[in-house]
Amino acid sequence: MVTKREVLSFVEGLGVSAVLTSAALEPDEPYVGDLCGGCTRCIDACPTGALKPHELDIRRCLTYAAENPFSVEVEDDVRELEARLIRRPTLNSFIECTICQDVCPTGRGPGAEDQSP
Repeated sequence: MVTKREVLSFVEGLGVSAVLTSAALEPDEPYVGDLCGGCTRCIDACPTGALKPHELDIRRCLTYAAENPFSVEVEDDVRELEARLIRRPTLNSFIECTICQDVCPTGRGPGAEDQSP
């Protein structure tokens, strides 16, 4: 299980995966806030039920299923849903489900939590 569903939204909005530098930097304190509050939009929108509050069951995630077509970890009903919903041009095509990110108001700016996705 991957914890902290906030990480999914944060990483999507970040747009930077690494910074290379020779500068001596002090690490920041770990972020311990709750970006979600009482919001459950991603949980409600997930077609496979992969999300629970602050948890991701990777075996039920369509992106994981699509990226790992031969994995035995993916549950059968998720494979069936993947076959119906995801069309890939080739077996090696990169496909991902972004439903949870599409409905998430985090990172959209002030007032985004009041807007429909």
